[in-house]
Amino acid sequence: MTDHFLFAPVGIREQVGELGGDAFIALIGEEVECAEESAVDWVDAHDELFHADEVNDWWYFESLEIFGGSVAYLRISVEVWGTSYDDDDPRPNRGTPAFLRVRLGPPHVVERFRFDAEDLRSFVAADLAGARLDEIARSDADAYLKRPRSRGTVFVQETDEGLRVFGLPGPDQAADRDGPLEG
Repeated sequence: MTDHFLFAPVGIREQVGELGGDAFIALIGEEVECAEESAVDWVDAHDELFHADEVNDWWYFESLEIFGGSVAYLRISVEVWGTSYDDDDPRPNRGTPAFLRVRLGPPHVVERFRFDAEDLRSFVAADLAGARLDEIARSDADAYLKRPRSRGTVFVQETDEGLRVFGLPGPDQAADRDGPLEG
């Protein structure tokens, strides 16, 4: 069984629980499954050194914002399997960021699922122009966009070669689970 919280910041598990827990996870999983062809096409169009074949059920929560109790915006990482032509990164899979807007019910309804945003903040900002949100949700979203960007969590490890700095991205940064935190 996949742990959809493996790379999630603290607090997302509780938020997902409040949104229905396993039922909410199943809803997102169904959307990932339906978007397999789009994910493969997007990766093939944006990564010259990787040929995508399929999406498996490995996807992970990366960030979640709830506005006004009526809409949730998510960034997830969808694992795409294929063939790497990159000598520096021969892994047969890639974590591909996907962004969703979920109208909170009952029932919850995924209204948007996209692969082409830079980060959750830019997805929310672009989405607000066309989204029909109630006043409370729009006010919460506007406040989120005005907050300073998160810098993530940085860890320092002393090694034989000196200090090594690495970390986890904040919700406003692109995730790079295999490399150092930049910015």
